Amino acid sequence: MFTEGDCIYSYGGHFCIAVKWTAPDTKREFFLVTERDYSPTTRTHIKAVVHAIPDHQLVNLPQVDDLSSFTSTVHTRLVPGHRFNLTGDDATESDLGMLNLYHEVWNLDEYAGKFLRKRSSWGGVEHINQRFESARESVARFGMTLPARMDSLLDQCRAHHAYREKRNAELIANAPNPQYK
Repeated sequence: MFTEGDCIYSYGGHFCIAVKWTAPDTKREFFLVTERDYSPTTRTHIKAVVHAIPDHQLVNLPQVDDLSSFTSTVHTRLVPGHRFNLTGDDATESDLGMLNLYHEVWNLDEYAGKFLRKRSSWGGVEHINQRFESARESVARFGMTLPARMDSLLDQCRAHHAYREKRNAELIANAPNPQYK
């Protein structure tokens, strides 16, 4: 891992995993970190960078191949209904906030979908509560809140977990083989 300018690279100069971005309107600094990884080593590099950045400055971005081009020249990022250019003088912290909100909601939808399909107590209700709380805190830094439907989704996950816990306990109690009791 090495740095050059505002970028942190994993291996060579072809893959910037994090970049420092200063909001032109507020002058606050953020570190944009890609979630795209190509190898276990790159994944380890990304985790090390994430752990080194204060939470209030960290913004994870999904599926961004190279952050060095994300904030340079004319690169724009499309979120349904919005197009952001974080490179111009008219870029705002609110633009980054909207991008962050979209990413957090997308992540919660993906995670909750997996959680609702699970059969075991994998992760537990504490884990799902923590994921939603972390997302709330992430968007609150930009003065935003999660959409109301996220509360409903969290309630679904909690109910699913309670149902699975009860069902699994009944299955174990009624198991014919004593090793499962």
